[in-house]
Amino acid sequence: MTEERDPLLQALFADSHAEATDDEFTRNVMTKTYALRQKLIATGTVAGVLLILYTVLFGAPLQDFAILIAQFLSTNIINIGESWIALLISPLNSFAGLLALLFKGFLALQKKLRLISL
Repeated sequence: MTEERDPLLQALFADSHAEATDDEFTRNVMTKTYALRQKLIATGTVAGVLLILYTVLFGAPLQDFAILIAQFLSTNIINIGESWIALLISPLNSFAGLLALLFKGFLALQKKLRLISL
């Protein structure tokens, strides 16, 4: 170890002996905490107001659209009647069933194409 000391390190350690007062440190922390708390409260209030406004303006139309889509998807493709066979195949005799079968077929085709390309 050498006896010569780095002047920058000596200046750094000399400055570290200057102590900040406890009151000043506490005041700075409390000021920053208060500002952060006020910012969070303001952000939460704005987000809450926007959520309520969005719900009031778009809640009913979106619900009506979801009901319309559900009614369309549950519509029978072929009218078979009310027999037990109709109840048995009713999951497949709807637009939702048709879309599900098409999607499953697409996934199977995609899987086959991946296996072929390897």
